[in-house]
Amino acid sequence: MKKVAVVGSVNRDLILTLDRFPQQGETILGKKFQISYGGKGANQAIALNRLKTPIKFFGQLGQDEAGKELTNFFQTENLDYDINWTNLATGFATIINYQHDNRIMVFSGANMANSCDYENYLKAQLKPFDIILLQCEINPDLNLAIAQWAHQHNKTVILNPAPVDKFNPKILSVINYLLPNEREYHNLVKNNSLTNIKLVITKGAKGASFFQGNQEQLVPALTNLNVIDSTGAGDAFIGGFVYGLAQGYSLTKCIRCGNIVGGKNTEMLGATSGMIDQTTLNRLLTL
Repeated sequence: MKKVAVVGSVNRDLILTLDRFPQQGETILGKKFQISYGGKGANQAIALNRLKTPIKFFGQLGQDEAGKELTNFFQTENLDYDINWTNLATGFATIINYQHDNRIMVFSGANMANSCDYENYLKAQLKPFDIILLQCEINPDLNLAIAQWAHQHNKTVILNPAPVDKFNPKILSVINYLLPNEREYHNLVKNNSLTNIKLVITKGAKGASFFQGNQEQLVPALTNLNVIDSTGAGDAFIGGFVYGLAQGYSLTKCIRCGNIVGGKNTEMLGATSGMIDQTTLNRLLTL
């Protein structure tokens, strides 16, 4: 199986479940509160790790209590990680849930740190890996530099362009796979050429699609789910998809893996709580 490196964000998540979203200027009481751990990079790394993919996560934390909690979490997950400790605060996200929908607000903190020394360190550490997985929750200049280096060294480069407002269009020339959701895709396609990139668009409860020539093909989502929380479902999808790539599966089968892992993750509260293991994925692939 190919080796995967995830270079990305890591956050402490504050999750509040409501009976409805408040109006502007309105205060309402929540139903449930939970502290969890996330960030798109860390979530995707956890998904890959639970599937027994050869994976290492590279991220940045602050020298604070939240940073210590996050490394403790990685250790409980038996995740191989490499943390750059910065003088900035650890990133955090506030997640508001209501009826299977969510609103997410992120403070990037240490995730946005960058320096020439760290960039060069990352490039040296990434040499043994075959697949480099990126998102847009870290410093855009660092993201671009790592993608360019990986492209020059014949790595498979995968980008999840979220959040799309932090997307640097220069990166399109050096990636192999682009994995946006529908909203991100429509924002990107307005101003960018997406030719020569393998494009997979996640579509929530409908599944995910890819293009065969000019024809869009839908791979249906997993059905009969008891949906509780959609937080982290996109990251779980990406973990399942990249697991398939590391295994050498066809594009359609990779998307099926993503649909299964992403779908099952919605059955528990929190970004990573419902991420399944390799045995469960293999069983569901046969159904």
